[in-house]
Formats: sequence, structure tokens, C-alpha cells
Amino acid sequence: MSSGISWSEDYGGRDDASRLWRAMFFRYGDDANRLLSANRVREVPAGKRFKYSGGETAVLCEVLAGATKKKVSALTEELIWKPMGAEADASWLVGRNDSEFCTGAFNATARDYARLGRLLADDGARDGMQIILKA
Repeated sequence: MSSGISWSEDYGGRDDASRLWRAMFFRYGDDANRLLSANRVREVPAGKRFKYSGGETAVLCEVLAGATKKKVSALTEELIWKPMGAEADASWLVGRNDSEFCTGAFNATARDYARLGRLLADDGARDGMQIILKA
């Protein structure tokens, strides 16, 4: 979330996050991919400032799905959820065109959230196996 690309997320109904929500879940409004790929102003050089941006997460979700030909939920299950020992399935809210809303709306049991928290607290390792790579 340091691309420097403009993205408004104040949840006032007219911001980029609200437009993305409408594009994903309602039959009116922009197409989500068109909204995400629209020409945007670079406010600051990349890497210079952190700014929370669900738009960047949504783009990453689409890139991962396109590159792997798998849904991000399937990748999460395969690469994180099963290796960490989750006891239940997890899911993302799914919108129009079967698109996963990767900017939020991730659903899991409290125990599995605790397992994920433990995994992150242990630097991404479980039982000596590195599940999430360190940066």
C-alpha cells in the first residue's frame, strides 16, 4: 500500500472504496476491473508513503488470480489455511462475475483466526515449517 497512486477511502459514499463496492455487488455502476485500471494520479513516488488502499489489495487479488488461474480463496486454502491446520473453511464475500472481494469481508471461525494470529506471531512458521515467507 505504498504505490503512491491516488485512492480515496473515507466511506462517505462518493469515494473510491464505495465505488468499488457498488461495482462488485450492485447491478449499476462501473465494472470493478475498469474502475481499478482507470488512469489515476500518482500522488507521491512509489515506496515513499504508506496509505491504506483497498484498491491496491483488489488489484493484487486480480493479478494473483490471473497469474495462477486460481481463485485467491483456493490459493489461501492451499498455501496457508491447510498448512496452518485450520479446522474449518474460510471464505471471502463474492460479488458480481464471481469476483472475490479481497479488500475485506474475509470470514473464518474465531479459532482459525487465532491459529492465523499464532502463525503470524511465530513469523509465519508452524511446527518447524515456514508457511508464510518472511519479508
